[in-house]
Amino acid sequence: MNKIERLQYKANKYGDYYVSHNIELENGDIAWAKHRSILDCEELDDTSPLFLAGHRTPYTAEVVLDYDELIEDIPLTSIIKRLCKESSVRSFKVYYTGNRGVHIHCIMPMLALYENRFVREGIRARFIARYDAEGLKASEKCMIMLEGSEHRKTGRTKIRLKV
Repeated sequence: MNKIERLQYKANKYGDYYVSHNIELENGDIAWAKHRSILDCEELDDTSPLFLAGHRTPYTAEVVLDYDELIEDIPLTSIIKRLCKESSVRSFKVYYTGNRGVHIHCIMPMLALYENRFVREGIRARFIARYDAEGLKASEKCMIMLEGSEHRKTGRTKIRLKV
């Protein structure tokens, strides 16, 4: 399955979400391209938002636990044991971000039952706080590096960790 097919598959499975990519400005600064809905991306060539995407917003039923410390300083074993006991978490995957930290992507189907985005974000924020993770990822507007993308500072790829 190529990148575009994978992005569309995830939209069919978890609902619509947005993608974007970084643009380097003339002065060397980095800016975001316009955030585009997966369902609105019809172009499928190498200039399409789907092809260029390096970041995405969280799925409706997803919580991302973001730890920015050095990977050896993160108590992953303890976090994983706690997540396995959570009745609201159906599944999770752990990724090395390519810089120094870790993202734990948790699928929580009950989140999709709430129509109001702010209710979902409140539930996410409380869940994230219980795990002492970075609070920014509670928002459905935040961008998360796509799995398999290169980190813009280090050039290293976001990879899944076996836990």
